[in-house]
Amino acid sequence: MGRFGKKDKGKEKVREKGKEKVAGPKKVEIISSKEFRESVVKVAAKTEKELWDQMKKHVNEILTLIDRYHNTSRYLVKPRQESLKNIIIKCACLGAADDLNKKDIKIVKICKMLYMSCLSRLTYENSKVHLLSGKLATPPGQRGLSRKYRVEQLNRPGQPAIHTDNFPRPGDPSDPFSDGPEFVFTGNEEMDFYALKKWIKLNETKANLVYLDEEQRKPYKLSFHEKDIYRNGGRFTTPDASSGPEYLRQSLIAAYAVSPLGIFYCMWQAEIKKGMRLNHSSFMSGRPVMCAGVLEVRNGTLLTISNNSGHYKPSIEDLQAACQAILMSGYIVDDEHCMALVYDGKGKRFPGFEGTEFYNEILGGPVFPVPFKKFAKHGIAAVKSRYGARPSGRARRGNFLGSARGTRVHRLKGGK
Repeated sequence: MGRFGKKDKGKEKVREKGKEKVAGPKKVEIISSKEFRESVVKVAAKTEKELWDQMKKHVNEILTLIDRYHNTSRYLVKPRQESLKNIIIKCACLGAADDLNKKDIKIVKICKMLYMSCLSRLTYENSKVHLLSGKLATPPGQRGLSRKYRVEQLNRPGQPAIHTDNFPRPGDPSDPFSDGPEFVFTGNEEMDFYALKKWIKLNETKANLVYLDEEQRKPYKLSFHEKDIYRNGGRFTTPDASSGPEYLRQSLIAAYAVSPLGIFYCMWQAEIKKGMRLNHSSFMSGRPVMCAGVLEVRNGTLLTISNNSGHYKPSIEDLQAACQAILMSGYIVDDEHCMALVYDGKGKRFPGFEGTEFYNEILGGPVFPVPFKKFAKHGIAAVKSRYGARPSGRARRGNFLGSARGTRVHRLKGGK
């Protein structure tokens, strides 16, 4: 494609489509306005004056559009594509919308080369958007990051990542994290993700979120034995996060995540380097999990486990799957002291608990302690048999109903 559409020197990327391997579009770089001007000046003198006068206006507009394209930040995908489309239109005005012809004058040939390189670049950009969209899809039966944090999947596994809080916020000129023009959302989620990926590459210095790869998370892997839980070769104990100053308590909360294969990983903020941040997305580098939340272990004995994770927003069923994974590992749970702390986000499954001892104002939903084994076996039915649901937030304590219609709650055998 010559100087007007420089192809990427790297190997052509290949993606799989069914059993066939299909080569994706090659990356094409657009010529600079300086190079385009030099090319045009060389042939302008040999062009008839009357014809050149007709073309001069369009050529100057093309130069302006090329400058606009190169001066626009790479993460502003929509404006850059608009510039490419406008260049294509201006080239078409010069008769450069057809294939190259031997009879074309040199200026038209130059514009046709630019026209084709802009079309190729647009095709490349759109193909990258769709490929990225496919990578962000969460496989069935696994828990992906919640919508607010989903863009964290664009960070590189095993490398310090950029936290969602550091991403540019649209419509806020005073945003301290914004470089140059404010971030422009296209309204197309796939395109916005692609723009953010480009933004991450340009702002790697803001990366302070811990992202672990397979080797880096090995020291935090939990090993379940018959009566003990071990981590990194020793009997595992989580710190006491219930006492001391607030800033210290937060750093001692033991977060965990379960991989899709049922492997548990656990650590807390105080264990990582100062200045770095820990989130539930840290363990699997933003990739899908079975469940995530907070747990408490004393001298190798599991005391509590919850599904409290703002990043993944695990459901009650996800927590049940995690509990079943623990039992399948061969670990013997002390059902008298071990509880599943079942968090119902926004009270969707159990409405009407506002103002009661079960409602957590910080989390914005009720949390129900349920015996571990009973919950692992019966899931949400175990919660219903123990607590039921309420018709409204004003209902008095003890007025538990099986549903908003007031159907009777059928208690499980041994329910309290």
